[in-house]
Amino acid sequence: MDIVQAVKVLQDPMGVPFFPQVFQILMVVTFALHIIFVNFVVGASLFAVYGTLKGGEYWARLSSQILFKMLFLPLFSLL
Repeated sequence: MDIVQAVKVLQDPMGVPFFPQVFQILMVVTFALHIIFVNFVVGASLFAVYGTLKGGEYWARLSSQILFKMLFLPLFSLL
């Protein structure tokens, strides 16, 4: 790679040889998906804590199921 090619690569805003608009759209879409899954995790954890503190058979069963399913939700929030 010579100096001219190196400078052209550095001038590219995303650092990749493709249309920058495609990567800007991908950044927005993946960030939106990330925020959606983070909201699922936060909401489910608050709901599970509420169910645990409230007590009762229904709430105990519901909060245990939520906590079990929350083991996998953080994996999807890493998108």
